[in-house]
Amino acid sequence: MTNKWGLKHDPSSIMALIIKKNRLEIFKRDEPHLGNFWIDFANKKMVYRIKSCLLKKEAIRKAVGIKDNYHPNVLDATAGLGKDAFILAALGCQVCMIERNPIIAALLDDALQRNYKNHTINTLLKKKMSLIYDSSFNIIKILKLKPDIIYLDPMYPISKKNTVKKDMYFLRSLIGNDQDSEKLLKLSRKFSKKRVIVKRPRHANYLSGIKSTFSILSRKHRFDIYSPLQ
Repeated sequence: MTNKWGLKHDPSSIMALIIKKNRLEIFKRDEPHLGNFWIDFANKKMVYRIKSCLLKKEAIRKAVGIKDNYHPNVLDATAGLGKDAFILAALGCQVCMIERNPIIAALLDDALQRNYKNHTINTLLKKKMSLIYDSSFNIIKILKLKPDIIYLDPMYPISKKNTVKKDMYFLRSLIGNDQDSEKLLKLSRKFSKKRVIVKRPRHANYLSGIKSTFSILSRKHRFDIYSPLQ
């Protein structure tokens, strides 16, 4: 575990990584009331979302441009907890997740390996999803083939008025705010074949202040679509 992800034991760390018999979890030592957290693609909410009747209503489907005869390959350059990657895979896209945070990458890998044994989604995960532990800045530049879509979901400052769900709270505690998302958008536009998609809060400003080519709205979010730069 430590060799693969470069993790080292630090008794003073606020976040604790716990290796259990059946899964990998994290625990926030300064907020024990939160309990442990792990990634699970097979939880009831995620499995419910990938029912065919519900997938057609997903705003991300329109943002990516998925049609009955068109399922683009997607490079998820800010994988995070992998939820959007999982939805895109369920929609028929080939999705490569990139995650540079070693703890999150470890949790994602654990979720993939564990759910390979789940009869409901194992085929989906094995055939449609992959994970690379590295910086997207490194990977994008060395790709032999340009991905149809590069998907970005950068962490953004949150208002004190907004409540944060447990999973996002843990993610934010590990990552903080992305400081280089504007540079990643510019790089992505040079290497994507069809479009770059940036997920934002519905009323947030455009990333980098650059207006998108067009946007797709959901109840809480906005998907800004940018054309590639030739």
